[in-house]
Formats: sequence, structure tokens, C-alpha cells
Amino acid sequence: MNVKKTKKTLLGNIRDLGFSMLPELAGALTPEIVTNPEATLIKVGTAITSSKLKQFYNEWKEKKSKGEIKENIETEKDSFYDLLKFINENPDEKRLNAVKKLFFKAIAPNTDESEKLMVFELIQITKKLTTNDLSVLKAAYEIDEIISLKKSFDSIDGTILSTNQFRSRWFSAVAFKIGHKISSLVESSENHLSELKLIFSPRPTGESQEQYFTNSGHFRLTDLGFSLCKYLKS
Repeated sequence: MNVKKTKKTLLGNIRDLGFSMLPELAGALTPEIVTNPEATLIKVGTAITSSKLKQFYNEWKEKKSKGEIKENIETEKDSFYDLLKFINENPDEKRLNAVKKLFFKAIAPNTDESEKLMVFELIQITKKLTTNDLSVLKAAYEIDEIISLKKSFDSIDGTILSTNQFRSRWFSAVAFKIGHKISSLVESSENHLSELKLIFSPRPTGESQEQYFTNSGHFRLTDLGFSLCKYLKS
């Protein structure tokens, strides 16, 4: 096998992919951007024919044809390249769909510069989330919506009010909403979501240290967590 020829062909395919998907950003996929062509072949080569990349290509074409992507996105080539690299990492469907949804929002014609920058920041945060993290956030957001209408949420351990600040009841309510009803699985995401400032951290209160959390009115979601969930639902 001619290794050099194979490398050249695959790198050519990567560049062709850039031309077919996004002519104005084709330069972002040239070999010059990649410092190690060998690593590129390993990480990108398989993804060229992957169903996830094909799906993204089809979604791109559809949104482009409907005018849902701004005409001139030359300045977004780095973000576009980052997204392709993320797809090449073969993320699970829930994480990938969340990142793609935010990306398309960032490059929509009606998204102004300040909102675009915020959405790109949300993309970086979302990449760090696990599937369980996303499920927890989604459930908390949906419970908040229910409480906003009914002033309460009926969980497995009784009715929960908007004023609830008990961590244990929050775990059980979110687990009940997700469907698996495993509170400890929800709790396993608590530290990570707190570190990313998406939910409020446990609140020490004397003898009952860390049994409570601060409730801001969004069922423990911070303004950042609430905004992320709102974008992912829209």
C-alpha cells in the first residue's frame, strides 16, 4: 500500500468535505491548520463516512436552503472547525444534539453579536456535560415549568413546592421526572453541575450542613443553567 498516497487522498477528502459543506469555510480544513496529519487521519478519517457527520451535513443543507443560517459566516470558521472536531470524537446523541442546536442558534440570521458570543460560551459548557448531566438539567427545568403553573410538583415522596430547599427532595423529584427514580444517579451529577455554575451548590447550615441549597426560583437552576435549558428546549 502506498501510505503517502493514502494520506494525501484522505486529507484531500477532508478538504473536499469542507468545500461541499461550507465553501466559505473550506480554508479551515486545510492540512496547514492541523499540526499533525497522522493524528488527523486517525481522528477524522473514519468520521468522514460516519452517520453523525452525514446527519450534520444534511441538517446544514436543510437550514441553509430555508435561510436559517446567516449568509456570511466567515468569522465563525474556528467555531465550525471545533464542531467538526467534536463530532469526530463520536459523542453520544444527546450531547451532540445539544451542541448542534446551540451552534445553529449562534449562526442564525436573527442572532446578534452579543447573543452569539453567549451561545458559543454555552456550547463550550455543554461539551463538558455528560448525558446524565443533561437529563438532570432538563428534568429540573421541566419541573420548574410545572411549578410555575401549578405552584407545586407531585413527586414520588409527596408534593414539592417552589420554596423547597432540601437536596434529598430535589434529587428524588428530578429522578422521578427523568423516569428512572434513582436519586443517587441524580446526586452523582450534583458536583459537576455545581462546578459549572449550572445549579446552586449545597448550602451549609449549622448542624444540618449541606442538606439544603439556595433556591433562586428556578428549582435550583442558576441563571446560566436556566438559560442553557431554555435554548435547548426552543
